[in-house]
Amino acid sequence: MRFFQTYQSRLIAIMAMLIVFILLILGISNYVAQQIIYDGSIRQQEQLTKLYEREFIKINNEVQEHAHLIAEDPQIKKYIYAITLIGADKEVLKQLYEKKFKSTIKQDVIFYTENAGTLFTNKNLENHNNLQALSDNNDTGLVYISQKDHLQIVARTPILYGDEKIGSLVVYQTINRQWLNSLPRNPDSHIFIVNNQNIIATTYINSDKRFSPTEQYLNLDKERYRLTAIPIVKDIKNPPDLWLAESETRLFAPLRKFNEASFIIILSSCLMLLFTGILAIKRISNTINNLVIAANLMTQGKKPEIKRSESNTEIAILYNQFADMVDTIHERDEKVQAAHEQLKKISITDELTQLYNRRHLSDIYPKLIAQAERSDLSVCAILCDIDFFKKINDTYGHTAGDQCLIYFSNLLRSITRNSDYLFRMGGEEFLILSLTKSIEDAEQLGNKICKATEAHSIEWEDLLIPMTVSCGISCSKQNDIPIKQSPSLSLLVSSADHALYKAKHNGRNQICSSNELQ
Repeated sequence: MRFFQTYQSRLIAIMAMLIVFILLILGISNYVAQQIIYDGSIRQQEQLTKLYEREFIKINNEVQEHAHLIAEDPQIKKYIYAITLIGADKEVLKQLYEKKFKSTIKQDVIFYTENAGTLFTNKNLENHNNLQALSDNNDTGLVYISQKDHLQIVARTPILYGDEKIGSLVVYQTINRQWLNSLPRNPDSHIFIVNNQNIIATTYINSDKRFSPTEQYLNLDKERYRLTAIPIVKDIKNPPDLWLAESETRLFAPLRKFNEASFIIILSSCLMLLFTGILAIKRISNTINNLVIAANLMTQGKKPEIKRSESNTEIAILYNQFADMVDTIHERDEKVQAAHEQLKKISITDELTQLYNRRHLSDIYPKLIAQAERSDLSVCAILCDIDFFKKINDTYGHTAGDQCLIYFSNLLRSITRNSDYLFRMGGEEFLILSLTKSIEDAEQLGNKICKATEAHSIEWEDLLIPMTVSCGISCSKQNDIPIKQSPSLSLLVSSADHALYKAKHNGRNQICSSNELQ
């Protein structure tokens, strides 16, 4: 009897130690899993934060570039001047804008003058007058305007005819809940745009208009959200705040459920624990070891290869959930990287011809100048313009005109070198940046382009469309003498543009270099 009591006491002690040990193991695994989940969530939020920051930078740049592009359009300026001078029909301005920019510029615009008031706006908004008044106070620059339920990114610029200001232009894009919902994000996270603790726009449906965080945390509907600030602007006065909030309550919910289930199982299985303890400890130890190894690999930035367990135990479920989480994080990393690469390609590529667009010029030109100085070469700009392209569009249709642009871009690829950079500057105007020993080399390339274009007609619906091109050429060196130290891109392109105008004036289908203008 005494032996049985002693054995029973020892058995109870062993059971107690095993229970304590299992609880300790579970506590460690819970901590490790929680840290892994938390670290994965932090990395994901950092990636989303960078993605959102790039999206806002992209919009900032687009709004300013589009404002500059429209304000500098010669036809727009001439017609606004005609409105202010003789009171021309404002409807024609609308038609001219839609013809030239509607297909490429998606932002909203407002044209107005001090005397004639609003000339044209492509969207009837209640805050239209507020935007106009804001531009009257400060004619240039980028500004963020916080409205009741949305944010507006506004670029303002004067419209000059000669040295005279004839009007003003406002280009703006609205950031609202619909736009925020279009951004990729975790289903358990939300985006908030806040100004002075007032919520301007958010993806959280049940949110009120006050935003009151406490030490980078926010409580919403009995859920605790961790906040991450997203920098959206730098040189703008009193910008709104952009926050990414992720629910820690939902993030750790599976882990809490697992802990609760584990605790119930331990209490109900005490009598069987001694018999199954050794096997259970071995399995748990192996699982925890695998989790620790996987966690170490993840902290090193590597993706662990996890073989899922076929068991239905709680630790196996946690292990499999951890494996699913690792796969999800890896897949999301790949998607974010792919989206970043695609956005980068789209931002510098012309959609129709797949050549570089003019935005990429400022990135390429400094590299070419540096390479030219190292190799004692010249950076030459060949500005090509298809002759009578409007006539082609009017005669054969815009679809045929697009085919002519595609054909000409392919022709440029076949004639130029792999080291040359090809750009579509807009409309029927193309630019080639090439490193040459002299301007004569660039002239030879320009003549080759003119002859090849004239020699082949474009086949379109059983018709042959003849096409010629005129080229203007300028180089950073003329006769081996630098024009100036490190010539600017605008100077180089401007010289080529003047030469192109001369080629057009001389009868088209020919080249003209900046040497001939001197």
